[in-house]
Amino acid sequence: MPGIDRLYRDFADDERVAFLLVNVDADFRKGREWVERRGFAFPIYHLRGPLPGELEATSLPTTYVLGPAGEVLLVHRGMADYDTREFRERLDHLADEVAGAR
Repeated sequence: MPGIDRLYRDFADDERVAFLLVNVDADFRKGREWVERRGFAFPIYHLRGPLPGELEATSLPTTYVLGPAGEVLLVHRGMADYDTREFRERLDHLADEVAGAR
């Protein structure tokens, strides 16, 4: 989560990228308080209905990178460090590809 928070902060002003962190726990308040206690800047959301089938996760955490039409561009199941040069370059590349396709 610290790596995702750094990534979120670095991309906060980038119009090509948006972050959506979803807490699937039944008690959303606990998740929100956990994020606040750690001083993370990213917002978290709670589901109000079922996820689309292609976004259902069998392991937590699961990370998806989606395109502007909701298409799945990248999936990673399990823990990962997203605050790496390689992931930042991949995210930039995907954002450039999507922006160029508009």
